[in-house]
Amino acid sequence: MKRYYNYQLKKTLTIKDFKTIEYLHLQKGYRYPEETHDFYEIVYLESGFMTCDSAGQQTLISAGDLFLIPPGRPHSYRVDNQCDAVAFIVCFQCTSAFLGIIEGRSAPGEEEKQLVAKMFAEAKQVFTFPFRKKITVLDKPAFGAQQLVGNYLEELLIRLIRDRAASEKEVKFVAGSDALEQHLVADICSALEENLYAKISLGDLEKRLFYSKTYLNNIFKKHKGSTIIRYYIDLKIKEGIKLLEKQTPVAKIADLLYFESPNYFSKVFKKHTGFTPAEYRKHL
Repeated sequence: MKRYYNYQLKKTLTIKDFKTIEYLHLQKGYRYPEETHDFYEIVYLESGFMTCDSAGQQTLISAGDLFLIPPGRPHSYRVDNQCDAVAFIVCFQCTSAFLGIIEGRSAPGEEEKQLVAKMFAEAKQVFTFPFRKKITVLDKPAFGAQQLVGNYLEELLIRLIRDRAASEKEVKFVAGSDALEQHLVADICSALEENLYAKISLGDLEKRLFYSKTYLNNIFKKHKGSTIIRYYIDLKIKEGIKLLEKQTPVAKIADLLYFESPNYFSKVFKKHTGFTPAEYRKHL
């Protein structure tokens, strides 16, 4: 009797859930204010011109272009003053570091454009439009439409990554490759720097980057020689030194940098610098 063996399919990326699905007719001169969120946003411009200001860099998006914004990156939009624009926007969570390779503007081919069209056609059969704060499912959605929306988006992203790989020979799509690890470490550093005057935990990073706390810590330590928390505290102490040099009171610094108390800040400061804040200020 012939024997069969199981083979578990390996998925290079998975769409976890959708946050928004919008099809928008935007009037000329329209401006969308800056926002930041913890999920991906992909924009397909069907017609017109639109400029995206992302992390201080302006990019012109023309009809037929795709634009991918990663989690945690501030961005805003403005429509050209000469004509209206029509955009299809999907916000989603994804568990893949490979998406970092296609951040920003892409020029999709006809097959990718067809996937966008199929995705929107299926979305109309399962969700209500226009979008109103929360995705709402129709009373009688088409069978399997939700899954197809996710499948088409996954296929679209995979094809975009393949296209980028074909055009940039140095890109290596190997899980755990050095390039991908460095990209992940850069994302962690950005998140920590953005939260100097706030508080971010390993659990927050896990949700933001879609990798386990253990994996993130191991990769970070491999490339930075430090745990994430130690690095985070180092950044805060360096910022504390700048504030001390500006004659900011110690209690105020502890509060600004989200330390539990002025005494705890002083204790951590001395551990990292060899001085208490008062001693450091006198030394200056």
